[in-house]
Amino acid sequence: MTRKPLIERIDRVDALEAVREDWNTLLETNETRTVELTYEWQMTHWKHFHADAKLFVLVVREAGSIVAIAPLKLRRTGVPGIGGRRLEFIAAEESNYQDFIIGDRREEILECILDYLASHRMLWDVLSLRHVPETSTTARFLLDRLDSRLLRRVETDRCILLTLDKTWEEYAASSEKARKKVAYRTRKLERLGGELTYFHCSSEELFQSTLREFFALHRKRWTQTDTPSQFNDSRYCEFYLEVTPQLLPDGHIDLFVLRAGGRPVALLYCLVFGQQYTQQLTAYDPEYARGSPSLVMHEFFVREAFARDVEVFDFGHYYPYKELWADRLKTRMNFEIYPKAAFPYLIYALATVYGLLRPSLRQITPLLKCVRYLRGRARSSSEPIGETPDDSASS
Repeated sequence: MTRKPLIERIDRVDALEAVREDWNTLLETNETRTVELTYEWQMTHWKHFHADAKLFVLVVREAGSIVAIAPLKLRRTGVPGIGGRRLEFIAAEESNYQDFIIGDRREEILECILDYLASHRMLWDVLSLRHVPETSTTARFLLDRLDSRLLRRVETDRCILLTLDKTWEEYAASSEKARKKVAYRTRKLERLGGELTYFHCSSEELFQSTLREFFALHRKRWTQTDTPSQFNDSRYCEFYLEVTPQLLPDGHIDLFVLRAGGRPVALLYCLVFGQQYTQQLTAYDPEYARGSPSLVMHEFFVREAFARDVEVFDFGHYYPYKELWADRLKTRMNFEIYPKAAFPYLIYALATVYGLLRPSLRQITPLLKCVRYLRGRARSSSEPIGETPDDSASS
């Protein structure tokens, strides 16, 4: 008789350090292989954003070897008077894709993890698994074989990507109309700002200084809008300044800079795993908006990607402008799973009603403005780090 895998729940950072090497080794064979699932990304995110949450990492072992890791945290959430304990991925807020990290026999291991969570359902009220790729075994398993002790809600997001399975010349010929549009914008940006040059950051020192330029440009781009830059919150600056040098030695980060007349006008921060690039963040100078610096930057970057034998460039969340380059869509799944108990039933009912009403609520302009205002106030509640008033004025 085959023994079931053993599952250990870890709630201390120092205890997790012991599985660091196994974590990243297991990720190399995982179905979902992204920089955002590395130990460095997850635990640096935890350091800066954990607030009142608790680690709830599940480590699955067989014959003493680690065969799976569920990178989860438990935090309190909800509205005043109606609390809730949400079990979720550690870094879902700042990640394109998340998943469990599993080697072989994925469905069998997933069943063990889900059985463990169902058996310990008194510890949590909602299991939120956001940004799971549609093609992963996790998504299919949760759609088809959810435990009878649990309820489920599912939403989807569209993501967009480019497969680089041809030469640049073949690609440009097949998208001639789009290339002419970008060429026109390129000439316009040159007239506005001067000669265009670009480069990839190549050293830790250059990354650190350019990241600070990135934060300043991102704040400048969003400062006059109703959704201010996330980098108004110093935690985001600190997170990227700390995680980037950890991931640089393995080539997991690419920071691309477009300059006009020697001045940075657009930047692109990418995550790299193998030959797949994933767009994480962009910023551009609104003073050059008439020249569409972000469009021009993406064109230079995509052309470079063909020359560097990149296999996939994932643009992340869908926006219409990305169709100028991308050739297919993918879907990521957002699961909310509830134990069949009185209080989780209430949360499930409220979430279901809100899900039905949300499209209508988004049409109420005063309400939408109120939400954006509150979000902006939250993002502005913390001072940016590492800059003086002169730095801010010159960026």
